[in-house]
Amino acid sequence: MPTGIRKVAFPKECRSIEVEEWPRYTHVHEVQALCWLARKVPGDILEMGCNDGRTTRELAMNFPDRRILAVDFAAKRDTLCPEQKGEKPPPEHIARYARGFPNVEIYNRNSQRLDLTRKPFSNARLLFIDGDHSYEGVKADTIIALAHLKRHRAGMIVWHDFQDDAPEWMKVYEYVTREIAPHYYVEWIDTTRLAVLRWSALSAERANPARASGGRSLWRNGIRRPRR
Repeated sequence: MPTGIRKVAFPKECRSIEVEEWPRYTHVHEVQALCWLARKVPGDILEMGCNDGRTTRELAMNFPDRRILAVDFAAKRDTLCPEQKGEKPPPEHIARYARGFPNVEIYNRNSQRLDLTRKPFSNARLLFIDGDHSYEGVKADTIIALAHLKRHRAGMIVWHDFQDDAPEWMKVYEYVTREIAPHYYVEWIDTTRLAVLRWSALSAERANPARASGGRSLWRNGIRRPRR
């Protein structure tokens, strides 16, 4: 396992979180884990790459008192690879399964150009990156998200489709292990494709393993520390 990646146990508490069972890009147990993570962070939830809004819907139902900011981009100009272009929703389908929820706001925008210093995005504290899976796309979304966490000294980034056996075109794992893990500890939830970076990991000194762990983990056990 690459240095800086910690494999952590799937939290048992996730199983009690109710989500609807239907076909989706994000598996049911991954949505449960995402909701569990969202409980650890106050503030709005920003979904960068919401597609037709199935995960958005679950977030809205589990957090009726929090704003869910659903972002996807229907325009042709993007860095999506050919394998992912079939996932691009038309404008009228962006977050369509979450429409009607009073706490959901839907934006047809390029996530790589979002200004998180301004409303409505400035209060987001959990940033779920699940849009453009090209190397350039993941990097652009992450740079924006990292700057946001550092600016507010709080929050959490969650990447979807983080898997070491990913198809060649899917670059989430490659980008995170190459450009994020050498500097900060990233927690990979076992049996899922979710990788997590917390503000406390950003605020720690990466050169000092005791501090670079980001203090107390969200998990109390099941942690494998990186080999050196």
